[in-house]
Amino acid sequence: MRSRSREVLLIAALAALSLAPFLLVATPPLVDLPGHMGRYFVQLNLARSPLLQRDWAFHWRLSGNLGIDLLIGPLSQLLGLERAVWLIAATLPPLMIWGLARISWAIHGRISPFMLAATPFVFAYPFQFGFLNDWLSTALALHAFASWVRASGWGAWRRALVFAPAAALIWLCHVYGWAILLVLAGAWELERAWTARPSQWPAMTARISARLWPIGLPILLVVLWRHGESGGGGTANFFNPFLKLEGLVFVLRDQNMLVDLASLIFASGLIYFMVRQRQVRIEPGLALAAWLFALLAALLPFSLFGSDMADTRLIPVAFMIALTSGKPRLEAWRPARTAGALALILFLGRLALMAQGFMDYDRDFRQHLQALDHVPQGASIAVLRPARCAVSARTWRTSRLDHLDSLAIVRRSAFVNSQWSIPGAQSLEPLHATGTDFNADPSEVVRRPLNCALPLTPQYLARLKALPRAKFDYLWLLDFDLDDLPPPKGMTRLYGDSRSALYRINR
Repeated sequence: MRSRSREVLLIAALAALSLAPFLLVATPPLVDLPGHMGRYFVQLNLARSPLLQRDWAFHWRLSGNLGIDLLIGPLSQLLGLERAVWLIAATLPPLMIWGLARISWAIHGRISPFMLAATPFVFAYPFQFGFLNDWLSTALALHAFASWVRASGWGAWRRALVFAPAAALIWLCHVYGWAILLVLAGAWELERAWTARPSQWPAMTARISARLWPIGLPILLVVLWRHGESGGGGTANFFNPFLKLEGLVFVLRDQNMLVDLASLIFASGLIYFMVRQRQVRIEPGLALAAWLFALLAALLPFSLFGSDMADTRLIPVAFMIALTSGKPRLEAWRPARTAGALALILFLGRLALMAQGFMDYDRDFRQHLQALDHVPQGASIAVLRPARCAVSARTWRTSRLDHLDSLAIVRRSAFVNSQWSIPGAQSLEPLHATGTDFNADPSEVVRRPLNCALPLTPQYLARLKALPRAKFDYLWLLDFDLDDLPPPKGMTRLYGDSRSALYRINR
């Protein structure tokens, strides 16, 4: 009992510490998050705002990607939109840490030292990119699987009454979380059935199906979703080895390339150590699930139904489950304790770097957002920003300004040309510049010639020339080296700093 109390205190401390970077910022610097905040603002205020009605349309539809969209309504009533989004983003890493701990308790009976090495992956690249619906559903899937293991002795209808609605809720948050739950529970049940009756495949298949059907029911929702109007979005980049390798290398990408790659090497080496050591017991069901996640990451396309990184989002899940699958056969085995201590030191070190990075992002965000002090309510803003260069030690840490401009929607009910518009897959529809090349993402991106080997000026001037000035009141340049670019003609500069500038378009 005393050991369990210490473990609970340890996990509670890790979960609390994972909040630290968010306590230092006003807007979580997750790449896509400001863009999503713009959509939430339109969703919540469109019915009563003529300014928004002029520029946007919003169409509710059933889809497996509505987690935060549904949560934000009641929370924003209590806290306001920006604080509600902050709260949701901040609570996802602690929620995921508790989910991993519950799996370790349910399967191993204690917190495995190797599970502690999985904690950095709660801040993995998909989270840093702002895929909050995906990350929320993944966290809920971990908790649901831990409960599934503990409920192994329940009767069939009791399991159905609990897990059928839970699976549907996870699917509604994001289809990936439901798929993760299905793989975890399926691998767990397959291993149990194989251990019980390895030579009776038909009976084993029937037993697995009889147990899994409650969490398999959302397949009906998938059919409705893909068959209906929401079936838009492209699928591309099957078996692209460069993107697969990039997804693996980027899995812990954050503030420092050396630290992030060293963390990845440590996690990979620890998995190898676990597999090779006889003193480590690997839970076969979890190991099978980790292999299945790795296989799915290899087989799925990069873009699926309009969502990028469809394959590489599973890589951090594969690492988390693989690390949680092992435990030392002897609780006092020194190499395992050493591995756990190193994992904690690594987590705390990465957390300190992330907190410093968040403070730097917050300072930059506040500085650039001063441009909105010069913008009236209902303004139309054309945004331009440069495409990213190839990844190197210098460009590993990104500015995360990709969708900062969407806070103009939140704070000024403005129109910006950087919102996503994927027919059938996006609830939000931009209207203001329909028929032009400046209505939606990626119209704000200025492509770089030969991957930054040549000056950006010709492409920048070409985008300025293509700008339909009659449609916009302002031009906002974000994340440029402004000293290297000529100022736009026929415009008055209202605000500028080292990386951004706001201009009023002269009529």
